[in-house]
Amino acid sequence: DTTPWQCAQDHYITKGIALSAFPFGSIGVLPFVNNGGQVILKTAKGHPVVAVKNYGKGRVVSMAYEENGFIPQLKDPWATDLHNEYWEYMWSMVSRAVVWAANRVPESSISAVVFTNSSIAVSLQHAMAGDVLMGEIEDEFGSIEKKFSTTVLNTDSAVTISQLNSLHGGGHIATAYLTRAGKIADWYSFQFTTSHPASIVSINTREDEIPAGQPVQTVVKVQADTMFHGKLLANLYDNYNRLVQQKSMNVQFRDSSSYAFDLDSKNIISHLGRVEFVLMDNNRQADRKIKEIFFLQPRKWDDYDVTLYHFGPNPVPGTWAAIDSQLQNMQVTTLAAYTLEQSRHANYKVQAQTCISGMESPDNGPDLAYYDSIKKKYLETGDKKILVRKYGLNDSSFLHSVKAELNRMVPEWRKFSPSAYYIYEEPSVTRYDDALDLDFSETALAAFRKWLQEKYPSLNLLNNQWGMAFKKWDEVIPDDTKEAQKRGNYSSWADHRSFMEKSWADQFQYVQNALHEIDPEGLVQLSGTQASGAHNGYDYSQIDKYVGQMNPYDIGNQLEYHHDFNPALKISGQAGYGASGKNVLYDFYQHIFVNETGGAYIFWQQSAINPDLTFCKSGQDMKTGFSEMLEKGIGRLVANYTPENENSIAIHYSYPGIHAAWIVDGKIKTGQTYGNTSETLEQFRRNLDGWVKILQDAGLGFDFTSYTGI
Repeated sequence: DTTPWQCAQDHYITKGIALSAFPFGSIGVLPFVNNGGQVILKTAKGHPVVAVKNYGKGRVVSMAYEENGFIPQLKDPWATDLHNEYWEYMWSMVSRAVVWAANRVPESSISAVVFTNSSIAVSLQHAMAGDVLMGEIEDEFGSIEKKFSTTVLNTDSAVTISQLNSLHGGGHIATAYLTRAGKIADWYSFQFTTSHPASIVSINTREDEIPAGQPVQTVVKVQADTMFHGKLLANLYDNYNRLVQQKSMNVQFRDSSSYAFDLDSKNIISHLGRVEFVLMDNNRQADRKIKEIFFLQPRKWDDYDVTLYHFGPNPVPGTWAAIDSQLQNMQVTTLAAYTLEQSRHANYKVQAQTCISGMESPDNGPDLAYYDSIKKKYLETGDKKILVRKYGLNDSSFLHSVKAELNRMVPEWRKFSPSAYYIYEEPSVTRYDDALDLDFSETALAAFRKWLQEKYPSLNLLNNQWGMAFKKWDEVIPDDTKEAQKRGNYSSWADHRSFMEKSWADQFQYVQNALHEIDPEGLVQLSGTQASGAHNGYDYSQIDKYVGQMNPYDIGNQLEYHHDFNPALKISGQAGYGASGKNVLYDFYQHIFVNETGGAYIFWQQSAINPDLTFCKSGQDMKTGFSEMLEKGIGRLVANYTPENENSIAIHYSYPGIHAAWIVDGKIKTGQTYGNTSETLEQFRRNLDGWVKILQDAGLGFDFTSYTGI
């Protein structure tokens, strides 16, 4: 129920609460039924909002709204059409509830505030001589129009605040505080309106989304019942609240009239901006209206980038300014996994939140249940027909669904000129590095046979290699692990693995092509990479060609070879995860020395900033490190250096070698496993790591090369 709230009966908690300032329509209550409490606040439909009750020696306050930090939750804190700090009035209600529940209601109070003509009367009860009544009046944009302070002479009296003729036209909120010895005894907010001698009816812009630098063409419609003589101001602001341009004209009109302005946006540096029109009647503001405009900024990634991930809801209203200040202190340049609404209002570059279905390693829900069930049934029966990937990499209907997802998600993010599109998160053909011989679906086998016919000129040659006796291509089915190990001929199993690696890479290419149909310059992001394994599909010599930006894990020496397979790849080093101390700065340098020249990615905001919005130890250490990388220019300096391989040393990135190492003793194990199950492959990886470290310690440059590069 999102209807407005109203007092059900007089109570301390609801006294002096400016309910009309609440963002009704954006907040609501659940349809609870009152159970013996005293309902003091209800919706227009009669649903209880706040109920109170004495309980034993204590007091209970029950609130029926969904909360976000005790105040009502808003789906989008920026879509309220309110321009003041509306959340302060919701906090006022919560604060009064705390005072009442603690049985600390003061005897001295403000009983009423009334606006009459050009003055405000504040009624007091049980005040003490020498108390001070102070407060302020703000307009509907939160601008302070008047402050007042007066000493109380009588204990029960009304204090009059006069000389309010200069208040702006429109809505106002007066808040009064009764103080004693510098402490607040009571407070009271009251909303009222003053007349508009003339009003701004509407603001129309030729476009609501404009490339930065192009003129903002606006037409403002005004109206007055009597002849109005005044001035119309046109202001263009960016989202840093900088006045970019101001124009004005003298106006004279009765009834309705329209005026056109062209404003120059060449100095707009934020995505969001606003045009603001003000009608002035001599020195009094008659009316004021605002319209937001989205400015299309160019895509740029020419420096060390610090991307912060969130994976959370919009912030509690009123807290973003403090969060933003801390992010700037930490040198954050890009936001990722923030809501679309917050990305629009935050002054950062944006990484688009566009993860697709069917690729992430199954961790929970139906996808994990399916994966576990086929693995369990296969190990119980040995029937490889069960080994069907839920999301077939060769299934055209699945690929079309992926494209449909991208067509739905990408356009709303494209206007941000995202640094990258966050499409892949810890993907795998199986589950991380788990061993399972996917995919034996009919669709996959049909594509596999077609691929085999390109590799083997005849069926006889395939039979000779595999040690089989197939009569027709349609009969060709590869061995699974158990069969290959039993026969001692690993060829069919290895061909099947190579085909799945190609299918995995083809899927990356398909996604890149689909993205480029919408955003030709968009970068596909792969986050949470796995070590190259026999079943997970991670042949980076194929995959890297179709990835534009990567957040890799430091496993399997992959930080050494991604740029060998795609020199243009933007790679960001990992940060956060609770790391602290000297290792933080060490890791930053280690990452740029292995050519992770894109910058760093922080997982997550909550690993850097405490709930009270101060830096935790990890956040403080990252702040120091990023100052060195970004503010002092070290990251950009190193990014412009290309390591030399003066001795032309190459390390063979051999995926057939990975297959061969795993199959000799690899196991498909029961249960939910993540990693490698072959001791021989583990030794293969240790040997590779040994060669890498020997060359590094000797100060020798080297490159990785794959089968296709030889």
